Amino acid sequence: MDMSDLDAWIRAAVRREFVPTAAEAAELRQRMLQAPFLSERSLLSHIEQRLRDRQWVPPLSATEYDATLRRAIAAAEQVVVGTHRGGTLVYALVPTAAAVAEVRLGVGALPNMVVILGAERGRLISGYQYSDESKLSIPGDALWLR
Repeated sequence: MDMSDLDAWIRAAVRREFVPTAAEAAELRQRMLQAPFLSERSLLSHIEQRLRDRQWVPPLSATEYDATLRRAIAAAEQVVVGTHRGGTLVYALVPTAAAVAEVRLGVGALPNMVVILGAERGRLISGYQYSDESKLSIPGDALWLR
């Protein structure tokens, strides 16, 4: 299926109108790697929250956080697509150790990491560590690609 309209592609995939190929899953990952963060303000807010949660050792610059999110996307063991609150999302799931150097992990570090792309905007909207999948807001109709 044509991925030029990512939002429509995700909605069709979630409705199980087709079976995504490995090449399509790889293209999703590439789109995530190329996507900018939602906004500078949002990026800084996420960094502040991760430091408050003590997931990273301060200081944590916007450049370092962004690079960490991109390492997580590149190393993702699972790529998931779904709809949430009317929007279409792509999730990249990875063990935290694959994206964050051990010396940068704070005392509140968690074993897993997720990076989320808002498909309509083509922008990364979040990235954070989590303990297990029950802590994520992945919709029940989501399609797990890998």
